[in-house]
Amino acid sequence: MYADVLFPLKLPALTYRIPEGFPFDIQGFVVRAQLGRRKAYGIVSDVRRTAPAGIDKGMKDLSECCMPFADKQYLKLIKWLSEYYLTAEGIALKSCFFDDFTKAYFGRSRKTRSGSFSQKEAPLSEVSACTTEGYESLLSEALDRIRSEQYSASVACLKSFTDNHCLINDIFLSCSRISNAIVLMPEFRTVAHVAANLRNILGSRVCELHSRLTPAKRAEAVRRIAEGEADIVVGTRSAVLAPMSRVSLIITVQEHSPSYKAQEGLRYNARDVAVMRGYMNNAPVLLTSVSPSLESIHNCITGKYRFLGSSSQDMTDFSFPGREGRPAVKVVKLSAKSRRSGCFAHEVVKKSGDVLRANGSMLFMINRKGYSLIRCEECGETLNCADCGVPYIFYKSGARTRCGLCGAAQGIPETCPSCNGYKLEPFGSGVERIKEELDKLLGTDAVMLHKSAPQTSGKRDGSNDEQQSDVLSFCVGTAHAVREIGNNSLNSVVFISAESMMSRPDFRAKERAFQEIMEASELVQAGGSVYIQSYRPGQNFLRNIRSYDFRSIYVDELADRRALDYPPFSNIILFSVNNASDRAGVERVISEISSECCGRRNSVLFFGPVPVFTGRGSRLQFFMKSRDSVRLHKAALMAIKRLDSIRLNYTVDVDPLKI
Repeated sequence: MYADVLFPLKLPALTYRIPEGFPFDIQGFVVRAQLGRRKAYGIVSDVRRTAPAGIDKGMKDLSECCMPFADKQYLKLIKWLSEYYLTAEGIALKSCFFDDFTKAYFGRSRKTRSGSFSQKEAPLSEVSACTTEGYESLLSEALDRIRSEQYSASVACLKSFTDNHCLINDIFLSCSRISNAIVLMPEFRTVAHVAANLRNILGSRVCELHSRLTPAKRAEAVRRIAEGEADIVVGTRSAVLAPMSRVSLIITVQEHSPSYKAQEGLRYNARDVAVMRGYMNNAPVLLTSVSPSLESIHNCITGKYRFLGSSSQDMTDFSFPGREGRPAVKVVKLSAKSRRSGCFAHEVVKKSGDVLRANGSMLFMINRKGYSLIRCEECGETLNCADCGVPYIFYKSGARTRCGLCGAAQGIPETCPSCNGYKLEPFGSGVERIKEELDKLLGTDAVMLHKSAPQTSGKRDGSNDEQQSDVLSFCVGTAHAVREIGNNSLNSVVFISAESMMSRPDFRAKERAFQEIMEASELVQAGGSVYIQSYRPGQNFLRNIRSYDFRSIYVDELADRRALDYPPFSNIILFSVNNASDRAGVERVISEISSECCGRRNSVLFFGPVPVFTGRGSRLQFFMKSRDSVRLHKAALMAIKRLDSIRLNYTVDVDPLKI
């Protein structure tokens, strides 16, 4: 007998001989075998009676058979992850907490034992009443699907993020017999509170699982899941791969969030994996969101998913939350006249003064760090990083420019590198410039919030306490600021430029703008307002946002995507190839891939290559697109084989979130 063994490495399964005395069926067992000069742990993915042709001679024996790790359904999931996301099965295994499993059972130091698991408890967060219209009917329908114990994928469009917490609590209160369930959250900060609330209902059966746990705590969490001590798993995207023998329910909160898409290693989308794992285990899957993704809405229309609260697949029957109880959305016009007030329209300036006099709070949002870019007024060229080719960001506080990709910094040159002109001036606006103009206009001392800024939650000393009080007055930040401010804590939110949001080089730009505005609106108190500044306030997208017309937003955006043949009407696979050594040679290989693998004869279209600059240097990107996912994957496999044959360094991203 022979065993195909997977190791958590970038390798396919390797075949070993099964010695006498080993259990009869060891598929899914952890085994130890010789791998190069060392012995390593792996799992048996398959057992066969005969050796593969031509490799029986010199085949090594398995050294040790340890214990089960995966049942057949979990092995099937690992194989699907490898095939769909076009990566080695070993990489898929590594993403499934295999190293944590072996550390828990076979590691040298095992300080925690069964029954001794301790975890710092997050305080219980108050679960407020749900604000979504028709919530009782929605909850009843969700419970019916859960109690059916059969596969279904359902989408619940809720009015606020806190309604997600309410729905989760009500589901587990109503179905306390639920076992082997996974609850996915988009952000780390919400996992602990949801887990604490569920422990209040289900006790020690609840377990947190995510990458920010210490290695020892993560290994112990995996052990508890594997042994059935913890059968309710709450975590971020990686929790969808928890080594649970039989999944009966998966809930994905804020399913539209880009946080569910992994950007390294196995580049999976946890939302899509949740649906596939539910299908494999014949278990219901519930997707919730305040602004569902276009892919999920399209799947509801085509019948793959069910839109809760609707009796048909016709979007006109979909019950989206209304505008009642939401902050007013006001689209204000920016013009040359209004620019006398800097970056702000006159109506926004007036509102800011009123909020300031009332000791209120306000957030100004713009998705650009620093002060501005630098542009030559004589030739119109922006100052770019020589290595990455992207515009330098000017930081006025240090009178320096910095590349957002590689981090290279320099002072402002005296002359333009392109034309030797002397008129180098700030161009555009970043958080520093918005803060400067806001402080000058209103006499405030606004706080800047972005990823590199100090955290505004958690442990604080006295200085941070003072900053927190400022955060609740006037602050300027990027989209990251939404995660740092509590819901219903502001009088108003201002989006500095609608055009900068909708003109991002991404076919999902409008969808993301819609989602960001909906998330920011939850920060505003009842009776407050959301201001969107725009040079073209009359465009349909902004009119629909203003009236919270979800249906029209989805109808218009789906029509645009259909016309351009972009997802959800097609599938995309993105390749990124290292061209540091020989760009001309790499371009030639990519051209050959285009002619060999793609074309209208097999309905696969090819785009690129284009140079892309990252913090690790220049790369060439190209992507394939097709409505036929089977033909697309065949073309991608041919491309991978060609790239492997000449040993090029590359990455593959199936269903990328941006191109």
